[in-house]
Amino acid sequence: MNQTTDVERVAAAVTATINKHWVLFLVEGILLTVLGMLAILLPAVASLAATLIFGWILLLSGAMGLVTSMRARHARVLAGRCCQRSSDSLRAYCSSPGRCREPCH
Repeated sequence: MNQTTDVERVAAAVTATINKHWVLFLVEGILLTVLGMLAILLPAVASLAATLIFGWILLLSGAMGLVTSMRARHARVLAGRCCQRSSDSLRAYCSSPGRCREPCH
């Protein structure tokens, strides 16, 4: 098969799907238009809804990140190595000639 045939086949499949499910696309378009108009007319409610959705996404992502890192077998070893390297680099920088040994304020 060549690329033109693939493109035509995909275009035909998309057209067939739209023709088969046109009512669902119409309902989706009407619903999204109404919700968009409500968001414009009631920006405080739309902002609250967006904030809540974004907050839940962040909360769930953070929880999944914690679970994933706790379940990782080598997470503790890896974190220890990273901290050790950072500490060594900082110690080398601070002890090099010409650098102050007192903390900067």
